[in-house]
Parts: sequence; C-alpha cells; structure tokens
Amino acid sequence: MYLPVLCILVFPVFFTVYGQDDLPNLVAVVWTNGERNPTYVCKNDKNVESTWIQGYGALTKKGMSQHAAIGDTIYKSYLPKNAKYHSNSVYFRSSDDSAAIASAYANLIGIYYRRSHQSGKDYPSVTGWPQDFVPVPVHGAEPTTDYELNGGSNCKLYQSVVDKIVQSDEYANFTVKNNATITDISDVCGDEITPFDLWKLEEASNAENSMNRTNLFTPEQQKMIHDMYVDFEAIKYKVDQWKLEMASARGGNLLWHIVQNMITKSNCTKDNWPLGHICHWMNPLRLYAYSTDMVMARSLVANFDDKTIYNTTFSSSNPFVLAFALFNNSGRWEFEVVREAAAD
Repeated sequence: MYLPVLCILVFPVFFTVYGQDDLPNLVAVVWTNGERNPTYVCKNDKNVESTWIQGYGALTKKGMSQHAAIGDTIYKSYLPKNAKYHSNSVYFRSSDDSAAIASAYANLIGIYYRRSHQSGKDYPSVTGWPQDFVPVPVHGAEPTTDYELNGGSNCKLYQSVVDKIVQSDEYANFTVKNNATITDISDVCGDEITPFDLWKLEEASNAENSMNRTNLFTPEQQKMIHDMYVDFEAIKYKVDQWKLEMASARGGNLLWHIVQNMITKSNCTKDNWPLGHICHWMNPLRLYAYSTDMVMARSLVANFDDKTIYNTTFSSSNPFVLAFALFNNSGRWEFEVVREAAAD
C-alpha cells in the first residue's frame, strides 16, 4: 500500500491551468478565509462591533468576491471542461467558523454558478430561484475536536508547545526587547497585550485600514505591531526546539488527511486492494476542498522544509491558497504541491 510519489514544489503567480488530457486524478485545495471583519478590537477603539456589517469576524463583500474569483479559477484549472456539479465528484469541508463557512460558499458560487445546469432537473424551476444555482453541501465537524481545520481546537500537544515557548530564552528575549513597546501599545489599546495577542491587533489594523476606518494606532505604532507580530510568528514556527511539534499540533492532521486521500486514490486502481469497498466513494472524487484559518494554514506549510513557502507572509486581508495535485503518469503516481496566488 506504499505510494511512490514525486513531490514537486512550485510557486506560480497564477493558478496552474492543465490541459483537459492532463488533469489531476485528485486535487486537494486548502484556503484561508477571505477578507473579514476583525474578531477583536481594543477596548479604546471606537470601531465597536455594531459598526461592522454583520459584526466581528464576518466575511466582507471583498472577501466574498475574492473567493468567488478563486472558485472560478479552481473550476478552470482542475475540473473537466463544462463540468456540472455532481455530488460524488467534489467534497467541501470547513471549520465551524463563520468566515470560513462563508468563504466556502462564496468559493462554490465561483466554481458552480452558471455552469450549464438545467432548470427543472438540476435545480427547481420556480419563481425566485436563482438561475443556474445548485446548492452544494459544506461539511463541518465539532469545533473542539476538529483537529484538521480548527485552529482553536483543544489539543494537548499544542498547549505543551505553547508552554515550552513561554518558558524559553527566545520568549524571554522577545519580551525584554519589546517590553516598552508592548506596554505603550497596551496603554493605547486599553487591554493588556501579550505576544500571543499580536495577531489580533495585526488583523484589526489590516481590516480598519482596508475599509478606510480610523485606526487607534499611529502609522509608526502599526509598523511596530506588524514587526513584532512577524518576529513572534518566527519564534513559534522556526525555532528548532519546537517547530516540528508546532507544525504537527496544528497542521499535521490536515496534511495527513490529504496524504491519506491521495494514497487511497492510488490504491483504488489496484484490483485486489483489501479496502476496495471504500473506492465507490473515492474513484469519482476529483476535488476535496478545505476552508480553514491562518493558524492551520501556517502550521500546514510549516511541515514543508522549503523556505519559499515556509517564509510566506500570511495576511488576514487576502486568502492563502495551497493545492495538492495527484497525477497518474503512465502508472507512476506523482504528487505536486502548488502555492496558488489568490485574488486581491
């Protein structure tokens, strides 16, 4: 049951578009949510939840547009020409987060809306039903035990890594170096800020700037927050003492799920494979999509020892998209990992 694979890491500017005779046998696409409202703002910030359309953490109209564009390119890149929705050919999975779920549905609009579905056959022929719209299910899981997609799931390994970080020299040096800045930022914010809170300030600043809101912090303070955020992310994901555990704790289960599906897909071509009873589901499957958050995506790519993808800067304003494509090249299975450029 061993799968010989050729792992090719490439990083194109746009989505890879394959010829119809060269389409992958199976594609797994992982993305983070599109632009969303902040999940938190400082106590002293006037941009309280009631001022944000749909409230904290909701996908913005720009985020919807981003994922509709991504879905359209996924359709053109990885699915057969003129393909309509078939329930056995795609599977969509999302964490139990409003922005992730909304991103998945926006993506589905990009993939399947106006793809020659027939009224009265593929969708109801009734007044008020959107033309050529076919509902596609997005599957979820209990958030506290969703170790594949939920960056906030209860994981003892992750907590043990956090404990190691807090007790480390790297953490001590970081806090000493940035103590005065963090104290000043906390005073402006009105909340006590720790290094583990920097991502929330970074996200809020990005959202406020993107939507032309008044920012609580000066441009100089915003740069300080950004620089500290980047430096602390490097401590979490690049220190040899715990980087593999961090990658495994949050991204390992997702990576293994993708690899298992690829192995199953290849094994289903064997006549006497002992687990062949599951091939009725796997054989027609062409696309498995995962809608997740930045924590899981960063941890996922941290499993790759490649500096191009490893040093990726994750932004709460732009989706991160990673595609895993499996090919059967004359009996030789090849596995390609492609960093895709997301829409602005």
